[in-house]
Amino acid sequence: MNWLTRTDLAKHAWQTSHALLFANEPGEEFLPLNAEGIKAAQAISALTINKLGFNRKQRVLVALNQTSSAAVTLLAQTIATSGANVALTNPRGRMRLLSTLRSLKPNVLIMTSCGAMDFLARLYIEFNVDPEELGITHIVLVGEIPSEGACQRISREFSCQVSQLYCDPFFGVALAIQQNGQWQEGEPGIIRLAPLTENKKFDKLLSDSIDQYSEIVIDPTWSTVDLLNTTLRTGQVVAPSVSSTQSICQRDSLFQHTLGEHVMVRGLWLSLPRLRRCLTTIDGVASLTLEIFRGEGTLDSATLTVGFNRSSLVENPMWKKRLSEAVSSATAISIQVKTELIAEQTTKQKETVIDHRGHHLGVDRKNLFLPETVE
Repeated sequence: MNWLTRTDLAKHAWQTSHALLFANEPGEEFLPLNAEGIKAAQAISALTINKLGFNRKQRVLVALNQTSSAAVTLLAQTIATSGANVALTNPRGRMRLLSTLRSLKPNVLIMTSCGAMDFLARLYIEFNVDPEELGITHIVLVGEIPSEGACQRISREFSCQVSQLYCDPFFGVALAIQQNGQWQEGEPGIIRLAPLTENKKFDKLLSDSIDQYSEIVIDPTWSTVDLLNTTLRTGQVVAPSVSSTQSICQRDSLFQHTLGEHVMVRGLWLSLPRLRRCLTTIDGVASLTLEIFRGEGTLDSATLTVGFNRSSLVENPMWKKRLSEAVSSATAISIQVKTELIAEQTTKQKETVIDHRGHHLGVDRKNLFLPETVE
């Protein structure tokens, strides 16, 4: 059995032909699925989606930002097989999203938790719109770790049912839903748990409690050639249960943390290796400090502070422009770039990730910060 992280996948050579390729933006790892694999993946997604109870009388608007991946489109196609009518839109531009909602008049809205919270704030502050006027009866949240109390507030403000959907972070296959405070798998056994540093699986179900930090791993049974007999490490971490009676399926979020060389920001994976490569071409870069915030439970924000070893570069407009262009080439996530001077004898680490949300446990699996209790 092969065990691969997202970083490993970027180095892998695939053999499948006539395949649809799945990737983040910008593309780093391209995962293939042929027609048979796509059919198998959508069959598994359908088992999960059917638990949401969509029907032919409903209109579903999917507002997720995954422009370079086929995952969102295939998810929408799967939802359509339940009988509902489905439309796709880009969540960026809240006024455009509001215009789409008023035109389509959907019953169901699917988006990230932070996207929903930000949209809710904009409805009140900028658009002077009562959320109940939109007629949404069901909001499905996917792709992020929700802020504490976010699901309850969204449900209260929109006066609607709120569910959560867990999709695997590689192909977007819908694997589990949360309704009425309980997570349920569509096809049991695909979601497994493993130690953070050992290639073995725990004999645990979602209905069990767990006494240590554990990574969600996926056996992509829908893959026909390249990923057979392969376990994918998602980089998503389940925190220990606060008591022996708290099962994994009772958590507000299926995973509470992330780890490794990819950091989740605004529901997208920021590749630290790619960011590193793009910045090493710039002369004078001595250190990188990435900070991630989540203000007032709405959208994530990120700041990258680049340390230069020469004072003449710190305020140099040409170098600042080069930094901004390098960051833009590394990720579609908006990142504020700052500069500072690094003294020659400094003890500062060359690369630091500070997650003020408390989500990312660390880049090196063997040197992680593990909180003592679940928040």
